[in-house]
Amino acid sequence: MNFLVVNPGSSSVKIKLFDDNLKPILYFHSKQNTLDDCVSIDILYNQTKIVSNFDLNSSSFAELSANIFFDFFQANNLVVDTILYRIVHIGEYSYTRIPITDYNLDSLQKKYLSFAPIHNPLSFNLIDIFRRKFRHIANHYGMLDSAFFMNIPEINYLYAVPYEYYKKFNLRRYGFHGFSHKFVANEICNIYKKPNTKIISCHLGAGSSVSALIDKEAIDTSFGFSPTSNILSSTRCGEIDYAAINYLQNNTKMTSQQINELLNFHSGLLGLSQYSKDMKVLLRDYNTNLNAKRAVDKFVLNVSQYIAKMAVSIKGVDVLAFTGGIGAGSDVIRRMIVENLQFLNIYIDDSKNDGKIDVSYNLNISSKNSKIQVWVIPPNEELQMIKDYLEEIKI
Repeated sequence: MNFLVVNPGSSSVKIKLFDDNLKPILYFHSKQNTLDDCVSIDILYNQTKIVSNFDLNSSSFAELSANIFFDFFQANNLVVDTILYRIVHIGEYSYTRIPITDYNLDSLQKKYLSFAPIHNPLSFNLIDIFRRKFRHIANHYGMLDSAFFMNIPEINYLYAVPYEYYKKFNLRRYGFHGFSHKFVANEICNIYKKPNTKIISCHLGAGSSVSALIDKEAIDTSFGFSPTSNILSSTRCGEIDYAAINYLQNNTKMTSQQINELLNFHSGLLGLSQYSKDMKVLLRDYNTNLNAKRAVDKFVLNVSQYIAKMAVSIKGVDVLAFTGGIGAGSDVIRRMIVENLQFLNIYIDDSKNDGKIDVSYNLNISSKNSKIQVWVIPPNEELQMIKDYLEEIKI
């Protein structure tokens, strides 16, 4: 059985085709630069990498990405049996997979589009396009990124508002990047094979989060009700006081929709630096541009604070793990974060960490005197989605 996994992010789409041995056959990565409406596409197939750039013109990002992928797929006579789609957030739903039909796709769009304002519109749009292009495929399933966190302790997900609003409206903190954090947990547990291993997993990328895990079970997460309330991201603000939003709205006369756009698409690294949401660009300019330094330093502090918070939730930490495009991609960010945490007796070996960029294998960067092991785990959400799908079929 061949699996096609469609993994939309906040401004990118990753698509992987796996064979029946769960080995990747094709990797497709489409990334939108919102500043100039340019889309960069990387395709890796038969050990050949193809890099190209396209202007959006009148096409949407989802349409352009899907069309280019489908043309390549057909031109190379590839086949697929089951298609899985990552869906970030549809509320308090504990199952990992849901079958996609015309009816429930329409229902999901009407009810949950605003739950994850950056991710869900792109996800539902891609699902609609792919179901039309692959209409001969019977098996289309949505894979819920939040399901991994549905069983965290109540004390960790409740807001301190009247309890009736949780019971009536499911008003609570949810968790996302579930497939990424679960993959990290599995990898760490396979390495240590020790019961009750306390893991803090840091998924750092265009969107970032920190999770507290014991063995393969999620205990706490940095996310709130939506992906907006969290660590600051490339364009999202992270945590902000509700009164500050009201104050801003009253003084600027912005509508609720404009406030939503501001907090989700024009804040974070982009808002603080005033010119770029790309961590690589900001690190390049770190020593020469105060705006870049401001954005990077705030990000590093924010992640460090959440790591310390997660250590409280699980009453200690055995392993600190970095994953995601920045977590596995930047030796500088890893070093800066760990330097903030030395009071916890966490240390890395610079000779193991420095120069390790876009790490593609599990890498221990701990120093000998570190009481906590520090690992870099390359992300593989797509493989974890397939494993979760197969696991639920067995139930």
